[in-house]
Order: sequence, then C-alpha cells, then structure tokens
Amino acid sequence: MEIKNVLVVDDDEAILDLFNLVGKKLGLNVIVAEDGNQAFKTFGHMDYFMAITDLNMPKTNGIELIKKVRKIPKFRNFPFLIITGNLEDFNSEVAFLEQVEIKEKPIDKEYIEDIFRKNLKIHDENAKLINEKELLNLIIENLTGPSELLLKVMTKSTPKTEQVKVKKKNQFLSSDYFAVFPCFIAGNKITFVFSFEKSLALQIQHGVIPNNSDPDKTPTCLLKAITPMLIKVFEKIGQSLDYSNNNQPVVFGNQEKPTIYTFDYGEIHKGIKTYNEYGAMNIYLIYEA
Repeated sequence: MEIKNVLVVDDDEAILDLFNLVGKKLGLNVIVAEDGNQAFKTFGHMDYFMAITDLNMPKTNGIELIKKVRKIPKFRNFPFLIITGNLEDFNSEVAFLEQVEIKEKPIDKEYIEDIFRKNLKIHDENAKLINEKELLNLIIENLTGPSELLLKVMTKSTPKTEQVKVKKKNQFLSSDYFAVFPCFIAGNKITFVFSFEKSLALQIQHGVIPNNSDPDKTPTCLLKAITPMLIKVFEKIGQSLDYSNNNQPVVFGNQEKPTIYTFDYGEIHKGIKTYNEYGAMNIYLIYEA
C-alpha cells in the first residue's frame, strides 16, 4: 500500500507552512499537529512514512512523543526527524534514540525535500516486505540453498534440508552450540538462531581451521562460517545485514553437555533442518511483532 502521509509536529506556524509547501510540491499529504498529545492521537488512525517533530513543545515534548509512539508494535522502528533550536537542552536523551535524525533550525526547503524523498523511498522499498508471512517465507526460501552449500563445503558431504515443526509457545531451545544473529529486516526485528550438534560443529571447525579440534576455537569458527552465508541471504532478498540495537551476533555452547537458549520476546515462526552424516544444523526465525 502506497503511503503519502507525513506528520509534522510543531507550534511554529512558519515551520508548518514551510513543510506544507514542500509537501504539496511532492504530492504528499502533510498532517500537522501543534503538540505531542495531538500528534500521538493521530497514530491510532493514520499511517505515515515518517514524522517530523520539534523538541520543546507544551503538554508532550518531542522525546516523550517518540517514546510513546515506539511503544506501539507497528511503530517500533518508525523514523523521526527532530528539528529544534534548543538541541543542547536534550543531548543526553536524544543520544539514546534510534531511527532518529536531528536537524537544528533554521532549515530550508532543499533539506526538507531531500529528507522527504529519502524516507519515502526507504518506506516504499521496505513496504514490499512488510507482510510478516511473506517476509518469513521469503527468508526461508533463500536460506535453504546457502545452508546446504555451507555444509557441503565445510564437511565435504552432501546435505539435505527439511522443514522443522516448531512449537510457537516455546521460549527455549536445546542443542550443543548456538549462533544467534539479532537483525532488522525491512523494519522487522527477526533473530536468526542457528543450532548445531557437536559432531557437525567440529567438522565445520575443521573446514575453517584444518585439523584443529580446540573447543575454545569452535564458536569463532562457527561465526566465520555462518556470517558470509547470512550476508548472501540478505543480498538475495534485497537487504543488508543490519544488527538490531547494535547487538552483535553471539556464539556459545560446549562439547560436554547440551546448552539451553532462552528468549524473552517474540515467537519461533519458521525453522529448517539441514543435515548430513556428521549431524544437523537447525535454523530458526524468531519474529518479534
């Protein structure tokens, strides 16, 4: 669905007029609000491709508005542009806001046009993958080939792949090794969880470092093997590998006893199992709605 609505929140009529002028030039529908409370109410019945807000406003300021909007699941990664003449008063809070650009007043028409065009393009590109079911199916389709290639190259043995039946209510997984990649794809937070049986993990380690069986090296070897594969998957679906909230991938486990991986948010929506004579690698997609 094409969305041409943009929200501008400011109590300065000159600023509102300027955004309206540029918006009309680009064929956009500019919705204006004079304070944060009025703006927040519109999110219940309007869809926007971005919002612009002043920081220093009565009732609800810009930071409070952003935090309130971000509590709504569908707007968790919604883009904001902050415009203000008093940025120094908010530096500590603004620094922790994600998906936010900051611009000090005064601003000109050229800058507004550029920021509108950029965010509209990003929204239109991401909208192609917004449907949760289609997105997850697309990822699974593009995971199968690379996962089989990974095992074939690393173990010199031809693998097979099958769907994994998952219990969506489960909040934990059990295996010998885990590699966890928390990512953003088209504005959706999806965590890729790879699990490995220890025999397969060891063979992959040998593929990365020949004749090396040091258990301390196993997590690093798994990470080196998986990362290029995942980058290729992202390229196939037209995305770049973007780790969520600066969370880097982690690999953990051991060869002595099974490891438990627990997660507090999201549900397991999809899973595949790629296996050969050395063991199995399961890949789970945990979608945080």
